[in-house]
Amino acid sequence: MRVQNQMLVLRIMAAGLLIAGALFTVSPAAADDAEICTNSSGDVAIAACTRAIASGQYTTQNVATLYTSRGNEYAYKGQHDPAIQDFDQAIRLNPQNVSAFIGRGRAYGGKGQHDRAIQDFDQAIRLDAQFARSDRTDPVDVGAGQFMCCRAVLFDCRIKASWALTNIREDAKHCIETCLRNLARHHC
Repeated sequence: MRVQNQMLVLRIMAAGLLIAGALFTVSPAAADDAEICTNSSGDVAIAACTRAIASGQYTTQNVATLYTSRGNEYAYKGQHDPAIQDFDQAIRLNPQNVSAFIGRGRAYGGKGQHDRAIQDFDQAIRLDAQFARSDRTDPVDVGAGQFMCCRAVLFDCRIKASWALTNIREDAKHCIETCLRNLARHHC
């Protein structure tokens, strides 16, 4: 199963657990907000996440998921600073939250803080070996139409642009060239 599909499955599972927990422990309005937070997008999702977080009716794990969802929505809107703040909160609440590290890495990359982005992607790799492909030449889906190659290049399929996240050594060029060919062949 590709990382992209795994991330979708994990997001659906997290949403399901969040909703199931909400049905037994929170008011119907708060349960609706959690569902909207994890299943909607844009300002509607951000507002629902904010209400659900403020409700105080969720477990620490669920609040971390809510922060991650809201952070992703801010990042999709290009609002990197509030996204990073939400991912920071999610990581504080759940230091094993791979999605929060990936999201924060994307947000730092969007701000041009590539060293910080690499640190977060490296932590995601340490937490979830599936995030790192064994041969490192397959593109790693980091969400929002963006893929990481060899932990050195971020490629945005939506605008067909790439950014070097680190100084690329000669021996890494083959890895990156192969990864970008695989990306073009299979993803965008």
